[in-house]
Amino acid sequence: MVEVPIHGRGGQGVVTAAELLSVAAIRLAPDGSHGNETGLDHCKGCGICAAESPAGAIEMVPEEV
Repeated sequence: MVEVPIHGRGGQGVVTAAELLSVAAIRLAPDGSHGNETGLDHCKGCGICAAESPAGAIEMVPEEV
């Protein structure tokens, strides 16, 4: 895990910046390339990304069968 401190005051977009950074990191994490835009090819369904995402930026939704 990598921690990136982001500081700001109300209205400066700190929550939005943290969410965008976390989503970008998750999308690039599976293989390090820009070709896999969603990261879903490597998703195991464990829910760790949803639990660790700030402000609920990632949500686990049951897949329809």
